[in-house]
Amino acid sequence: MRDGRIVRKIKRLLWLARVPRFLHRFGPKKYAFWRHALALLLKQELRLSYRRVAALLRGLGFKVPTYSALAKMSMRLPLRLWQWLLRVAAGQPLFRVGAMDGTYFSLTNPSYHYLHRIDGKMPRVPVKATVLVDARSKRVMSLRVRVRPRRDFVDTEYLLRHAYRFPCVLVADADYDVERVYAFAKHHGLTAMVPRRKGTVKGINRKYMQRQFNERVYHQRANVEAVFSAIKRRSGSHVLARSARSQRAELHARYTTHNLKLTKKTRDFQQSRQASG
Repeated sequence: MRDGRIVRKIKRLLWLARVPRFLHRFGPKKYAFWRHALALLLKQELRLSYRRVAALLRGLGFKVPTYSALAKMSMRLPLRLWQWLLRVAAGQPLFRVGAMDGTYFSLTNPSYHYLHRIDGKMPRVPVKATVLVDARSKRVMSLRVRVRPRRDFVDTEYLLRHAYRFPCVLVADADYDVERVYAFAKHHGLTAMVPRRKGTVKGINRKYMQRQFNERVYHQRANVEAVFSAIKRRSGSHVLARSARSQRAELHARYTTHNLKLTKKTRDFQQSRQASG
């Protein structure tokens, strides 16, 4: 059977990321890793369970592992591999303006109208995803998943260091109005455009960055909200996984799928393999 466009994208992604054909060293080499990746990414895109996505792919003529093997593979994949797949799937756009923000995913998906009518408790929101997005192409350049709530600015250095390069300008909301963020940006030659919070006037680096604030450039921050809206409308605003490792894998798969959907052609990866070498 001739490979479809989705299969070619996934194979191209794994080739650029230099992922071996089989991740296990011992045991029978029955299913190549691209078959696992195809099932795991489609599971997030179509909002299916492991059992249903395995049955769907078998019905379409694909040779895929069992649903239990897919669940074990999702647990086994290291976070470093998920981060690398996300980075390679984003390609290498110009990345002049980077937008940073965070959003939350609930563990359940209740009807808020029903909870309001019965005076029920609102569900706890423990899973947080903070992203760095290219404001022009809306591709996710780096991602940080936390299972406990934290301030957004805590992950600023982590997200910038895990992108393939620093943007020229960083735009973020007022939660990033911290001297620590301005100092890091100035040290690495970035311009941080963050609106000032009330009562924050101290800081040499803050005053330096506030003089370069441009309202027109700052409004490109809305693109990161558009990315959140697209992912939650397509894949839902809740996660099905319960362990921290599975939750990170699930959210990384969603954002990787988002980047792959923005890749119109395989050449849009822009020779990421040569750049990574």
